[in-house]
Amino acid sequence: MRWFLLIAFACAVLVTCGREMTEEEVPLFAAVYGTVRTATGAPVQGAQLKAVAFVEGCSGATVGVGYATSDSLGNYRVRILSLGGAQNPACVGVSAVGAPPGDSTSVNGPTVAFLRGVEVGAEDSVQVDIRLKSTR
Repeated sequence: MRWFLLIAFACAVLVTCGREMTEEEVPLFAAVYGTVRTATGAPVQGAQLKAVAFVEGCSGATVGVGYATSDSLGNYRVRILSLGGAQNPACVGVSAVGAPPGDSTSVNGPTVAFLRGVEVGAEDSVQVDIRLKSTR
């Protein structure tokens, strides 16, 4: 899925080479950040995260996706590229799988606005802290 997003973005850039992008061609971005912790509160390094933005409501078809891995303090930041049709604000969902894989959880509900052509870190963002549920 990551390759698909990179290829889609590269194609959008290539289509506009030699001319300025129109308003509709400028990508929409939003971000989700937070920490991943174990059920006992310890930070989780290397957790795999996936953030999605939903077309309508907080479930069903998605309009954007992004991926990240948590750092040594359990922190993460996911930049979501809208694949078109983002509602503003859009409901986001974040799922996390611990490292090593096993413990996991998903959180839905916060909303974030997609903004056009903003620099990394300048997009609208929402904090989602995750506490992994033990599967053992």
